[in-house]
Parts: sequence; structure tokens; C-alpha cells
Amino acid sequence: MIILRAIQHINDHGPRVGYRLNTAKGKILLGRCDSLAESTARYQAYRDFHFEPSVIAVHPNNSPDPATAALNYGSKLLGSYIGSDSFIAHALTQQLHQADLQAQQLCTDCPFQTRMLFLRSCFLPKFSHIFRTVPPRLTTDFAQNANGLCHRIFQSMLPYLRTDLTDLHLQQLHLNIDDGGSSLPDMRLIQQCAYTASFTQCLPSVLEVLNLISPISLQDILTSYDTY
Repeated sequence: MIILRAIQHINDHGPRVGYRLNTAKGKILLGRCDSLAESTARYQAYRDFHFEPSVIAVHPNNSPDPATAALNYGSKLLGSYIGSDSFIAHALTQQLHQADLQAQQLCTDCPFQTRMLFLRSCFLPKFSHIFRTVPPRLTTDFAQNANGLCHRIFQSMLPYLRTDLTDLHLQQLHLNIDDGGSSLPDMRLIQQCAYTASFTQCLPSVLEVLNLISPISLQDILTSYDTY
């Protein structure tokens, strides 16, 4: 296996430059295997390199408890999430909880002008990274809830109103200022285009790396999407 050979190379040559793998940190997501015996052999191969059991995640399809395994099959990487749909969905729920706490602080601790600047320039843009790196099928509810937080923060700047903004008013917030809106980004629209833009931008680099391992074409990638 390529990864095991790479680990062996690091173990052989890394100490010469003062580098050693920390086998108690990180996450190794084992790929789906055709049999339990193959999965066990791959697991043991990493254990032979002294990786801790908590670092190695068996694919849910090769686990006696697929549902529990799916919740643990993933990791946070460069500010986003990789792994099973269950893992990513749970991680996004936790991120929304943190965003909710931040929204509460904005609604109570900031003057209106500062609050609007934070909302437009800091709070909402940080969701874009999730939309660029997580498949849209997993971020639909996330986008809707992010819009809800946006609306709540904006509503907090209108204390003189005795009623909540209507759905029509909330939609108007996302229009350009010249069109009578507030130019606040609609997360549902960003969700649809951000992943496509990211995929298109990264595709040449992805193909270059994959071709180092085995010849592959764009059509092969599109076919794999249709298959799986």
C-alpha cells in the first residue's frame, strides 16, 4: 500500500532531520474492504507501526456496528470535515451550535454599526469555507440555519419594531442595496455555487496528483459520481 510505504520511508529517513511521526495524534480512515479479513489485516498493518487504536477508524461497511462506526468515521481537516455523511452531519450540527453562541454575543455585546460590520464581514463569510469543501447534499439544512442566524442578528438591530420581520422582508435583506436590500449573502445560493467553484478550481491539481498514482481522466471521475 502506498501510504504504508510512505510511513515506512518517513520512519527510516525522518529521524535524520529530526522528524518523527506522532502515532497518538491524527486520524487514519481505512478504506472499504471486500472482506472482514482484509479490513483486519489493514488495521493490523497500521498497528504494527504503533499507531494508537483511537487513531485508526475502520470503514462502517466493515464494522459489526455500522451506525456507530459511521459517527466516528471522519476528521476535521484544514477547517472543514471529511468522512462519512453521519460524521460530517454531526460536526456541522456542532459548528452551528458554536455559531449560535457567537450570534448571541453579537446580539447583546455590540453597538448596531459594529454588529452590522461583524455580520457582513466576519460572521457570514466564514460559512463559505464549509460550502466550498462539503458536498451540497450535506449542507442544505446548514445553509438554512445559517440564514436563520443572519436574520436573528439583523432583527436584533431593529428593537423599535414590535413584530418580527416577515418572510418577504427577510428575503429582501439578501437583495443588493441598489435593489432595496441590505446586500447580506443568502447562504442557500452560496451553497449551490461554492462547491462547484471549488471543485472546478481544484480539479487540475487533483488530476495531476491522481495521475502520479494511476492514469485517470475527467471522465473517470464523472463516471465514479454516477456509480456511487
